[in-house]
Amino acid sequence: MPAPSTATPINDNKPSSNTHGAPGGRKYVLGVCAMDRKARSKPMRHILDRLLNYGDFDIVIFGDKTILDEDIENWPGCDFLICFFSDGFPLKKAVEYVKLRKPYMVNDVSMQSLLWDRRVVLAVLDAIGVPTPPRVVVSRDGGAKVDADAAKAFKEYNGMDLDRILTKYAKNTPSVEIARDSITPGGGKCLEKPFVEKPADAENHNINIYYPKSLGGGGRRLFRKIGNKSSEFDPELEFASEEGSYIYESLMMTESFEDIKLYTVGPAFIHAETRKSPTVDGHVKRNTDGKEIRYFAELALEEKAIARKVSRAFGQSVCGLDMIRVQGKPYVIDVNGWSFVKGNDHYYDQCAKILATQFYRSIQQHPSSVAEIPSSISPENAWRLKGFVAVFRHGDRTPKDKFKLTVKSPYFTDLLQHNRQEVVFRQKHQLEKVIQAVEKYLLSTTKDGNGDSDSDGYEDLDKMLALKEILEKKCHLPGTKVQLKPKFDADSGSLNKLQLNVKWGGEFTHAGLYQSRDLGENLRKEMNILNRAVMDDIKIYSSSERRVRATADVFAQWFLGQPESIEGVISESKYLLDDSNAAKEQADAVKHQLKEILRPGNDLPEWMLAQMNWPEGLPQPHLILQEISTVMTRLQTLMRLNWSSKKVEQLQRRWCCFESPGLFKERWEKMFRNFCDDGSTINGGGTKYVDPSHIPELYDSLKYDALHNRPFLNAIFADPEILLASSHSPASTSSTPASAPPHHLLSSTSRRLSANTKPTKRSCNRELRKLYEYVKIMFDFIASHEFGISDMEKKNIGMLISLPLLRSILMDLDDMTSSENPKTRLYFTKESHVHALLNLVYHSGVPTKVPRNMLPELDFLTQITFELYERKNTDTGNDADYSLRIAFSPGAHYDSVLDLYMDAEHCLKVAPRKNLIPHLSLEEVMYHHKGYLNVPNLKAIQQTIEERQLYYAQEDNE
Repeated sequence: MPAPSTATPINDNKPSSNTHGAPGGRKYVLGVCAMDRKARSKPMRHILDRLLNYGDFDIVIFGDKTILDEDIENWPGCDFLICFFSDGFPLKKAVEYVKLRKPYMVNDVSMQSLLWDRRVVLAVLDAIGVPTPPRVVVSRDGGAKVDADAAKAFKEYNGMDLDRILTKYAKNTPSVEIARDSITPGGGKCLEKPFVEKPADAENHNINIYYPKSLGGGGRRLFRKIGNKSSEFDPELEFASEEGSYIYESLMMTESFEDIKLYTVGPAFIHAETRKSPTVDGHVKRNTDGKEIRYFAELALEEKAIARKVSRAFGQSVCGLDMIRVQGKPYVIDVNGWSFVKGNDHYYDQCAKILATQFYRSIQQHPSSVAEIPSSISPENAWRLKGFVAVFRHGDRTPKDKFKLTVKSPYFTDLLQHNRQEVVFRQKHQLEKVIQAVEKYLLSTTKDGNGDSDSDGYEDLDKMLALKEILEKKCHLPGTKVQLKPKFDADSGSLNKLQLNVKWGGEFTHAGLYQSRDLGENLRKEMNILNRAVMDDIKIYSSSERRVRATADVFAQWFLGQPESIEGVISESKYLLDDSNAAKEQADAVKHQLKEILRPGNDLPEWMLAQMNWPEGLPQPHLILQEISTVMTRLQTLMRLNWSSKKVEQLQRRWCCFESPGLFKERWEKMFRNFCDDGSTINGGGTKYVDPSHIPELYDSLKYDALHNRPFLNAIFADPEILLASSHSPASTSSTPASAPPHHLLSSTSRRLSANTKPTKRSCNRELRKLYEYVKIMFDFIASHEFGISDMEKKNIGMLISLPLLRSILMDLDDMTSSENPKTRLYFTKESHVHALLNLVYHSGVPTKVPRNMLPELDFLTQITFELYERKNTDTGNDADYSLRIAFSPGAHYDSVLDLYMDAEHCLKVAPRKNLIPHLSLEEVMYHHKGYLNVPNLKAIQQTIEERQLYYAQEDNE
């Protein structure tokens, strides 16, 4: 549980409201004017949801379309305004809006521009008596410039003239002497290394630290966090920049090598957290939300007073600032403006209560300031969410596994019951019929003495025995199924052969439950803020797959506010959302192409690598595939060594999802057989030829164990020699990354890959980390092309899989525009449908903001959403304008799960949605997507979809 914040006590009761209400008996309107990614972020949702409970408000989110495209005269009217700058936000427009409408501002809008220049910020801090590190300012741009509106507001708040402050504390110093170990401004005092170089532009986060020779020289480059890195050492970084305007601060030795992040909400509430300084090693520790791990900090009275001073001076009631402690004394090093504490319910509670109190107090103090809002800009006539359609992949599941063989015996063909399409057996009593068929076959071969796979009508005896063992072991597990896929002669129509596939695993996990619950609850809060009415008409559709239906059930329970029953809320639609064989031939052809592309020795030309979005600077794909085989062979040796020398049952205290050490070993031994070089299949390069179709299965298991079985995974693949060496030697001080294996033990490919890998700390799991890196590269390459390599293949496969779903979505949107009331339609399905639908969106011709190759993998609870917005046109009576936005979330995704610190939930949180397309007119988006319904071969596609539906053996309701 997060520790309570440092704050003056706040009354926990609901703030008292103004009993008179707003003019005309309407509710008070809180406007949120910020870019969507901020206004609809998880912390903002938590705060606004609480504000709805604490006060009698209407909340209107201005939204990107209004902010960017509309004149300020058409922006929604409001009584109270939350408005703050972020990248892309037109602050000048917002300032003009405030002048026009004069709402109560939580944070002064015009003064936010003061935070754009570090010279201005530091000069103001000096003027109000806030301590900052010793510094030298180098201005080669003529000095800091301040907006007139900001300067006027600053004087009104503080009674001080900003020009005089800048003249005194931020003198223009264009000339500077740069030496190897120091920097000296013209006529000023010398600043010796180590020092920090910060661009004057506060939006530029590329900061350098320069070390003197006595500390080894070189420097460290700091940057906005990329994955788990916030800085990296550069031995060549010696001389300060000779162009541009910079602030040079003395590098001060902080207590515990930590920074302190302070968050204010008004003068009474201050929350503080510590984090490891990025100057230490640049490695960022993250939790399962993907957020940097921070710790609650107690503040001294002096530090609280500093936070209040800074918040008040810049007119930012909700404000973040960075502080360091040096020998017990605080120094402020940055001011950030509007900032949220993340993942702290106490902070959200207090923030909402304080803001509600501020709103009502402003009304009581200035009742005449609340004016009637013209109907043309009232919340009812602003752009409002009219309809919400979403397609979800299911939540977290266990790894899937399968066993395939071809059968001809009548004992198996009789199970088809004269069906000419694929038949699926899923229930235990049905699986027992398959076991009976296997037993009858084995008994007949024993009597006849035949077991030759080449004999007509007989199967491979070893495979049949393996099939019997698998079915007996797995038939009791939920999710186990058998697929019978008949192949008929094209001329005679007679049955040629029958492919039998056994599949097991893929079951919904406790992490999937938490993910689905959190997503349902958070989406409910978001919909309530955007437009509560969309919650009045909800329909949810699910495929019949167990993990998909379980995801939909849990999500619906929390999305609907935990009603006593959700019976009848969810409809199953096998036609729209279940597996289909409609695109089997096309998908098989693509797999064959990928196999050829990745065959050993096949060096692809540069143009093809670029076309297929292969990461620049990496070796050829087939080389990385071979390297995976090499690493897997080493890991196989390590696992067997550790299995024989350790008490494996003690390596992990608890197991989840019906797992055990034995099942872990069984799963990995199967993958070793697929990847490891056993000397039987050697190509010219001396390593096993790996079938690339095994990569997704390996990645699936590796990621699953990193989340659910981390202690066992690390222990069973630990290198005992490195572990022993680490326990007997001090921490390495070498500049060579200790996580890399000795150079002579690496293949040439591995060495080239290591050159592109940022250094990590010394680890006995270096082979495991290397495997994850290589497999992730190959998975991203293969998964993005499994549903088509060329654009035409992606469109054709997309239509064969997801045309019914796309048509249903387009009908939903048409229905929402003609309906009087807002609606919500949700679809839960499998990964294949989401991939196919995403390809259809990208190849429809609609303009997109994010290239398809820039999207991450489609992880559990991936979402594609269609948000329909309506604005009533008061000038033309009942007519309305419609806008559509398509957004995407990669779901519960993080690129490097081995670096996350896991808790007992084993649960990655779902990433926020990002816009795939800007707000476009509904007509334009529908025009592009309805093009799929007018293709010349539409009837043939529809016929194939109808004919290739899976047939499920008669099921009861057990």
